[in-house]
Amino acid sequence: MSNTIYMTNMASYLPENVIYNDNLAKIVDTSDEWISSRTGIKQRHICGEDQDSSDLAVMAAKKLVDCGMDPENIDAIVVATTTSNRMPSAACRVQYEIGAKNAFAFDISAACSGFIYGTYVAKSFMSSSGSVKNVLLISSEAMSQFVDWSDRSTCVLFGDGSSAVLFQKSNVCGDNQGCTRLEVIDTMIKSMSDKNMYEAILIDCKKRNNHVLSSDGFGLEKQGDDIEIVLADGDVCTISSNNTFGSRNVLSNEFIVMNGNYVFKNAVDTMSKAINDILSANGLTINDVDWIVPHQANKRIIDAMCKFFDFNINKFVCTVDIHANTSAASIPLAIGHAIDNKFFKKGEVVVTVAFGAGFTYGASIMKVV
Repeated sequence: MSNTIYMTNMASYLPENVIYNDNLAKIVDTSDEWISSRTGIKQRHICGEDQDSSDLAVMAAKKLVDCGMDPENIDAIVVATTTSNRMPSAACRVQYEIGAKNAFAFDISAACSGFIYGTYVAKSFMSSSGSVKNVLLISSEAMSQFVDWSDRSTCVLFGDGSSAVLFQKSNVCGDNQGCTRLEVIDTMIKSMSDKNMYEAILIDCKKRNNHVLSSDGFGLEKQGDDIEIVLADGDVCTISSNNTFGSRNVLSNEFIVMNGNYVFKNAVDTMSKAINDILSANGLTINDVDWIVPHQANKRIIDAMCKFFDFNINKFVCTVDIHANTSAASIPLAIGHAIDNKFFKKGEVVVTVAFGAGFTYGASIMKVV
């Protein structure tokens, strides 16, 4: 039985609402220059009032199915998410929404490493079972629903988005010159945790502050204890001081809390080690790599990894400026960006690497075919 699997198709969905740095400067003590210089982020997409992470997952899955995949041929659906607020799972919702009646479906939670964990799961199923030939992996996050929008140390960092990837045992693209497909050579996942690591990034209960933000970036006005969002069509949506967005309670009492300096150091060290470990296990060195697609958390982390490897910064795929940190969705969104902009050439080696709360981490090697 062949263990070769391919990433044969993908589709992404980003919410229409966009928040720019200048919008955030109206509600917290920050500026576009402060955010850009420290994170590389210029904007982020966030969910609308009637959306959650499962909605984003469904949108990405439907876009992929519309590209020509018969949903009845999908054998498994895996959704990587840390921000699901549903039971049954987001994967089960995707299954019924797209009509994948022959699939089994479940969610996984590995924070920002979710896509690589999901890739490992897909490859494992497809390598060990002759009946699993097509796996739909969706990475979907609604990080904005767990952000304290009065905390400038975290609210500037995160965005929402989703990406659906189809893994197949056969390279159905063949020799079609218009296709960009990736063969999954190897995937490695690990976790390490002590008290400091476990508590470094948490979604935890915290006293609610008065300000919650959701905007498409076309206008933002503060009025008393409420925030008014002026939308593209001229409509105004008010978010009140009790943190309700329309008729929906956006945030309960749980927010992202993070020890930024501790996370930064460990992210650089751990992702660099993960790359070296997976390359060594496959008889490769950094000189054999054409592209690195890291988790898009912070441009400074990417710059530090570039310095560590003495690697051309232009060979790091970077979308943190337009997506911010979308957790599990960040790597597939970046891969999609690279494919859309024709970064990858046939025969090139692509390494993905991530680090997330827990701490979880992992890396994969893919080859453009």
